Order: sequence, then C-alpha cells, then structure tokens
Amino acid sequence: MTLLQKQLFRFIKKIVYNDIDDQLWIIDLMTSNRTKLTKDNRGYFSPVWSPDSRKIAASSLSGDIWVFDHEIKKSYQIGAGGSVSWLADSKQLVYSEYHWGERLQLISAEPVIVDYDGKNKNRFEFDGDVNIVHVSFSAPNQQIVYVENSSIITAQFKTTPSQNKFLSVQKTLVNTAAFDWLKPPPIQKHQEMRGSADIKNFQAPYFHQVYDTPNWFNGHWACGATSAMMALTYYNVLPDWNCNCSSPYAHVSTHGRYICEIYSFNGYTYDIGGYDPNSSLGYGGYGFIIQNNWADTKGNMAKYARQHGLGSTVDWSPTFSKLQNDIDKEFPIVILNSLTTAGHYILAIGYNGEQRSVRVNDPYGNKNQGYMNYNGRDVVYDWPGYSSGHSNLNVVHCLIYMRDGCDLSVGDFILPDTVETQETISFDFKIYNLGSKASDSSEVTIYLSPNIYFNELDSVLGKIFVPEIGAKDSVTISVEAQIPDSLHSGYWAIAALVDEDNLLIENSRENNLSYDKFLIKGYPYIFRLNPVPNMTVTQARPEISARYKDSYFGMVDDSVYFYFDGEEVTDSCGYDGNKVYYFPENPLSAGTHRAKIKVQNNLGNWKVVSWEFEATGTDVKEKADELVTREYILKQNYPNPFNSSTQIQYNISTDQQIKIEIFSITGEKINTLVNEFKRRGNYSTVWNGKDQLSNPVSTGIYLYKISGADFSQTKRMVFIK
Repeated sequence: MTLLQKQLFRFIKKIVYNDIDDQLWIIDLMTSNRTKLTKDNRGYFSPVWSPDSRKIAASSLSGDIWVFDHEIKKSYQIGAGGSVSWLADSKQLVYSEYHWGERLQLISAEPVIVDYDGKNKNRFEFDGDVNIVHVSFSAPNQQIVYVENSSIITAQFKTTPSQNKFLSVQKTLVNTAAFDWLKPPPIQKHQEMRGSADIKNFQAPYFHQVYDTPNWFNGHWACGATSAMMALTYYNVLPDWNCNCSSPYAHVSTHGRYICEIYSFNGYTYDIGGYDPNSSLGYGGYGFIIQNNWADTKGNMAKYARQHGLGSTVDWSPTFSKLQNDIDKEFPIVILNSLTTAGHYILAIGYNGEQRSVRVNDPYGNKNQGYMNYNGRDVVYDWPGYSSGHSNLNVVHCLIYMRDGCDLSVGDFILPDTVETQETISFDFKIYNLGSKASDSSEVTIYLSPNIYFNELDSVLGKIFVPEIGAKDSVTISVEAQIPDSLHSGYWAIAALVDEDNLLIENSRENNLSYDKFLIKGYPYIFRLNPVPNMTVTQARPEISARYKDSYFGMVDDSVYFYFDGEEVTDSCGYDGNKVYYFPENPLSAGTHRAKIKVQNNLGNWKVVSWEFEATGTDVKEKADELVTREYILKQNYPNPFNSSTQIQYNISTDQQIKIEIFSITGEKINTLVNEFKRRGNYSTVWNGKDQLSNPVSTGIYLYKISGADFSQTKRMVFIK
C-alpha cells in the first residue's frame, strides 16, 4: 500500500491499495468513499502515486507496467517491467524494462525513462552490457539506484545531446555492510500459525527435478514436468515406477521415471523426445510438455494433466483470490513465476492470507536458502508486491489448475421446430457430474437468444435450483418457459447454463452449456433506424429512414406506414428494397423530433417502432432560406440506381407554378409527378417507376425535368427491375 501526501495540508488524504482479487482501490480518508480503480481480469500490485497526485503507476502480476489517470479514468500500458519511480514533473517515470523469451525466461533488463502514456521511451547509456532488474529514481538529487551483480549502485545522470536522448550515468558503489542493521527479524512461519482462519495448507508428494529423476537424465530444465508429476501423484493417478537415484545421496524415487522415460496411460504413449542440458533425449512428461521446441509448455502441461484425468486449464489472469479458491478445496496449483530469470514452475499447496504468501513444493529446492538444494518441500514464498521475509515470486505469469473435483455437464434437449410468441414450451434435460467428487448445489440459467452467443444481453427466462450431484451421478431438470411477446420472426435458441456465476470449482467448464434452436412465428423485424435514436443531427433536411423484414414469413404488400412529428407522411416516402425513407419538406427546427414506422407481416402481426432525435436548427433555416432565395435547385434523385421508388428533392426561390415530368431517354413523356402552384421553399416528390397508367416501366435510363416560370433543369436517373 502506498500513501498520497498533500504537502499543502501536511496530512494524508487518500490511499491506494490492492484487494484480495489484486484490483486497485482508492480510499478518500476525508469522506471514507472507496473508488475501484481497476475493473479487469488482471491483478496489480505495488501502486505508486505521481507527485501531482493525479496518476498511479502499478505492476501487473503478469509482469507489465500500467499507469492509471484516475481523474479522466484512462489507463496506459507501458510495457513489460518493474520497479517504477516517478519523476518530479509527474510526466515521466523510470522503470526497469524486462525482455522475455518465448518460454517467459527473462533475457535481459535495463532501466528506461518514458512518458506516463508510454511514449518517448529512452534508455540509459552504460559502459558495457548491463542486466538491471531492480531500479529506483530519486527526484531531488537526480540519481538512480539499482542492483547490479548483487551490489547496490547509485548513478548520477544527465541528458546528452545525442539524437536518441540517451542518459549517461556515473556509477558509485554503495557499501552494503552499513545496512546490516536494517535486516528484518525472523518472521513467524506457517506451521506456527495454523490457528489463523486466513491460512490453509495441505501435504502433497515432493519430487526434485534433478535429484529424483534417473541418473542418466539431467533434470535442470524439468521443473514443469516435475511440478505436474507432483500433482498427478497427489491424486494417485499413476502407480509407483521406482528408479535408483544417486544424488544428493542414494535413494529410490517412486515416480521419477515418468518424468523422462517412455510410458503409456489411458491409451496414449508418451514417447515424444526433448533434449535435456546434456543433449540426452528425455521422454515422458518432459518430452510431452516441451514438444515443438518449447513452443507452449503451459498449454502442453494442461493437456498432459487432462490426458491423465484431471481438470486442467491455463489462467492468464492470475490473482491471489483465485489461488485461495483452489487451495481451499485442496486442489494443488502449478504457478509459472519469475523466481529465476529462466522462468520457473512450482506447485502451490497452501497460502497465508495475512502475509500474502504461498506455500509450495519447489522442484528445484528452497530459493530462500539459495538454489539448488534438496529442501523444496513446504517452502514459503511471497506474492508479488509483498515482503514478509521470503523470496518473492516477482511475476506470476499464469496459473495452471490441477483439479480432481466435480465436473458438471448439461445434457442435450430437443425443442419444437416452430413456436408461437406467448406459447409455453416444456422440456427436460439432465445435468451430469462427470467428476470424482460430489458437487455443491447450484443454479441453472435458461437463456433466450437470437443467436448462439449467450451473454448478459440476452433474455433470461428463469433460474432453476440444482441440488448436490454425487460423483458420476446426474439429476433431471424440468423446464416450463413462456416465449415473450413481440419477438421478431426467425430462428432463436434456448440455452441451459449451469453455475453461471462460477461458484463451483470444476475440472472443466467447457460442457456447462447446452442449447437447441427453433423457429419463432413472430413479428416483422425493424432495424437501422436513421437518424440513430437520441442522436443530434445538424443537416437541415436529414434522411429519416428505417428497414424492415420478415425473412421467414414475408411482408404484406403496401403495409408500410410512416409518421413524422405526429403526421403520416407515407405518401411522401421513397422506397429502396426493404428500406423506407423520408426527407422533410422544410428545414427542421431546433429541438426534439419524432419518427414512427408501422409494418405488417403475412402472419397478420403488426410491428410499430418509434424513436426520437434532436436537431440543432442553428442557422440552418436562415441558410436554407438564403439559398432558395438566390437560386433554384434540382437535386440528384436518391437512391440512384433504384428498383422500386426514388425520391427527388428540389428548391424554388419564388412562388410560381411548378411541373416535374419523367421522360424516356428518347424523349417520350412517361409521367407527370408535380403540376401545381408552389410557394418558395424546399420540396420533394417520389417516383415509383410507373407510367401515367400505373404500368411498370422497363429497365433503363430516364430523365426527370423541373420547369418553372423562369427556369428549367433536367437530370438523369437509372431504373433497374
């Protein structure tokens, strides 16, 4: 937790901290109001206020630096790194930039200075190669402090005139012996605090990746396979397969051969080879997990566990609370972390919530005592961002679940082919527990969706209680659901989703949903309203339109009615396929305007949709009046080409008799659309592609002509059947 100090008032006003889900919160100590700063799946730690108290920099559990501007509610991803410090101007920060390899091993680290939004990144200029993981910046004396080769270095820096604006430093070695008195006292160990309610741990078999594998195999790279084998042995998945081991003393390993030798289980033979550090081919779990040149050791480990009957997935958004949830159920978890720069797998078997530390079986030994050793059973490490006197995980890249619990699966169900709106349908389905442990009670949610992508935007028809289900047992769920009124015609889906809120810890959630589709005999579908509801338009005479359809039962011809500002304007509308559109005759006044469409399908169902939008009216009418006062305008028809009807807009500058006529390309008169006295203003008319006898015309090019007392104008248009 870090503190924001307002120097003007000389007392603390706000604090920022991370909660059990590793999300950041701000507390205003004057009002006691809490504000959640982060609302995502990433976990964060070590938040640092900027000097101006506006921004917060923090590290994510996955190893990235983020900056949050809590005043404008905006976040910036800076990049991979750690050890953040702000400069005095609050516009830049210094941190150690991490460069990860494909296996999430730390290849190099170097201090950089960057703008708070991630722009203008500049590196420090050093003599020779450096690998600096921990760095801090002191604004008053323009110094950075960092650790290099186990020594603390202070460095004065200044900007150089080089094009890249690198910063040069002058190193000063600090005598670390002077700080021996700062060493913290020994902390209380887990086993001495078993009475605390916030502590949980259990025992799991321990194997060392080097000392408990066959002598011929060099296990220095086998932390992943060894961690997975500890989890499998915890659940008694594989029988003993002894091998003799010589280091650090002669002993027998019960499962070390599975880590690197060929074996078969459940019809699969683990005979994929992968080289160890001595260029010997290892098979078994090691070869399977590092296959394809270490391309996806995390995913391969989860697959390896699943093929042995466990529920295993990779969680790339790790938090301490997720670890607690599984440990509370006594499910071990593999953690991919940065205890070493090479990236390291360990098996978590406990936690201390007060200290925010984890108890693990570390296949490489106890890092607190210095690697490598044979003391990796029941080791305690600190969670990133916390310091309780243990070695720190530094970065938690992901969690790999190793579960052998309940596994709910929703069975198939069949719905009627066609359903009416407001009809009640009944169906049954089973929920199976495929796991090895009984499930707690839960709920199944019944969704109704116009597609098969079920989410919070869909309708919920109901929630049904699901009792406890024994291992390898099932229950039958009966559903009665009424189809809502006003649904549009089309194929819809009903889905059953068990444990929607993820309250159960399951081996897998991939089979928690089942659905079936059916055809609803409903209402026409009205869409693409224009202007968009509640938007503000600046055009003097905008297009007001909507589309409609019933792709399954069809529409009634001539059943479209259109209204604008309370008046029916159907006869002034144009049509383009399933689109109806209208252009107001006069510029819109400022304020709210209302549109409505009413259509009917062949089932006899009417659908009415109304919407509102705002018009600015700012200088629009004056400009339009000025325009029509100066000139006559015949606009291009819209749409063009067209296949059912098109709209023609025109402006006249003086009161007079107006005629609008349609001609063929050869000059033959086809129809007269307007022949009447008009006052100055803006107008529109519609041609439906028919002649004066209401006979449809043929496909081709046509002319439309406007004639007045002192002007005339002609334009072309294309009609396509």
